Amino acid sequence: MFHFSINKITQLIQGQIGQVGRAGYQVRYIFLSGGFAESKYLFDEVREFGRQLNIKVKRPGNPQVAVVRGAVAKRLERSAEDRVYMRKCSKSYGIVVSQPYSTYLHAEEDRYRDGLDNDWIAKEQMAWLLKKGELILSKKPKQASTRFCRRFGITDPREFITNLVIYNGDDAPQSLAGIPSALRTIVPIHYDLSDIQQSRYVSQRSGAQGNPYFTAYLKADACLDQQLSVSISCGSQELAAMDLEYEQEE
Repeated sequence: MFHFSINKITQLIQGQIGQVGRAGYQVRYIFLSGGFAESKYLFDEVREFGRQLNIKVKRPGNPQVAVVRGAVAKRLERSAEDRVYMRKCSKSYGIVVSQPYSTYLHAEEDRYRDGLDNDWIAKEQMAWLLKKGELILSKKPKQASTRFCRRFGITDPREFITNLVIYNGDDAPQSLAGIPSALRTIVPIHYDLSDIQQSRYVSQRSGAQGNPYFTAYLKADACLDQQLSVSISCGSQELAAMDLEYEQEE
């Protein structure tokens, strides 16, 4: 039973380490605090986990005091607006994309054969930019981005729509189908790839005798401050941008 719990804890830590790495930083220390940190078994297991990744694990002399300090800090944050140093993201924001199908990640009912190269693709998957509950510094905008691609034949239209999903649930489903319609708002983002120089596309062919097609690699950016700003770009060229009203968590 304890081993199962430890695995869950180390998986959560590994996920946080991955987020830091994707942001371009390196984790050097893991700090344990609170009641759990007083467990010698937990501390030894996490320290061994950190040793394998060349990360040092530390804990204060009296870790449970951190719980009391956290409660005091929370009360002080409510006492005055200028003392709010952190807030939680009130909703989740992500875009709907297609992804290479994986039996591990995707539901079988989401897969289909791509018409260009005949590969299996998972339709309407979520690429989350911001998740509900993420901590946001009160005086620093929260920024996030994700990359995706659009593919099209030589004579195909180059106007596309990418749907931004605003989700009020507590989890982060893998696919759009897993999000209850009552808890989501979909905002379409329109853009046109016709004005992009063809040299920015990757030219491909579906098999030795197949038809040629192009792949455009795009990026979606989100910036959350007093409002939510979302943009889609190809390289340095911005294709679409919009500002949305943001409702802060009470």
